[in-house]
Amino acid sequence: MSKFAENCRKNAKVVSSERDSTLAGVYSLDGLSIHTQQDHDYFQITTLNEATSRHSIELISNSGGGDLDFELLNAEGQLIASGVESASSDSLDVDGLASGTYFVHVYGDANAVNSYDLKFDLPKSADDSADLDAWTILVYISTDDLQGNVFTFLN
Repeated sequence: MSKFAENCRKNAKVVSSERDSTLAGVYSLDGLSIHTQQDHDYFQITTLNEATSRHSIELISNSGGGDLDFELLNAEGQLIASGVESASSDSLDVDGLASGTYFVHVYGDANAVNSYDLKFDLPKSADDSADLDAWTILVYISTDDLQGNVFTFLN
């Protein structure tokens, strides 16, 4: 395990046993937030197969709030790609992304704060339409103390 992954796991807050579940294909996390200038959210994803041109990750933030950005990091914490900003969201095309463990890092641009939704469309298997036994795994890791907001943000 990389030093980066170890540090993320040390900072992880156990918020719900349901958050340790697996997911496949299209998945959405809604009602999340970067609620302080020091807040950074990390999501660990593990894919079992290579992504195609139809796969992506999208960050949709509240249009009235501050600008949020996100980036994809490898298991060692090195930058692989940054979200591309459009009028209402940031998106990341993951075409060609090899199977493995990655981190999605969400943060406020120039210390902005805002609420957001994160949408994943990730591969289930080499033949994405046929094999439902291969899984994509998501782990939510925050650098902030979520103790008082567990049910507000994640349920």
